[in-house]
Amino acid sequence: SLLPASDFLAGAKRIIYLANLFLISFVIYDLVKKQQEFAREFANNIFIAGVLVIIVAILQLASAYLVNIYEFMYFWAASVQFVFYGREWSQIAQEMNTWFAYFGPQLSLRVFSTFPDSHSFPFFVLMTIPSLLAFFTAVRSRASNKWDKALNIILLAIFYLFAILSGTRGIWLAVL
Repeated sequence: SLLPASDFLAGAKRIIYLANLFLISFVIYDLVKKQQEFAREFANNIFIAGVLVIIVAILQLASAYLVNIYEFMYFWAASVQFVFYGREWSQIAQEMNTWFAYFGPQLSLRVFSTFPDSHSFPFFVLMTIPSLLAFFTAVRSRASNKWDKALNIILLAIFYLFAILSGTRGIWLAVL
């Protein structure tokens, strides 16, 4: 990727950044393997982030049904996306977004929560499911009853449902 790059230095910096990002997985693996408390805290933090993202996705889906498309676009692009990603992205999201898809004659929301598009959101959701399962295992070891198991299944179904509601075909295959 450096040969066709218009800016060799920027391309080299990007490769170094991605290499460092890749190497962090080995550090986390080592910490999780050696420190049980770190593993528990790490899984809990990912679980909490996943639940918060899903709550925003639920609110987003509800808002798509409660307001017209222009109010929806303005709110999510000019308010939510602006706070997370800045003015330039907010403008792009308003003018050229991928938040909606046509399934036949119907215009459907591709849920994206707090993420910039409907492709990164389900990727995050699927990546949080292992921590969700770890959380369930921890809860099950403390108190195992039918309500805990039902709640586990419901939460897991909600996570998968919102990954599917992103409208991303590659994620649909990943869920299968």
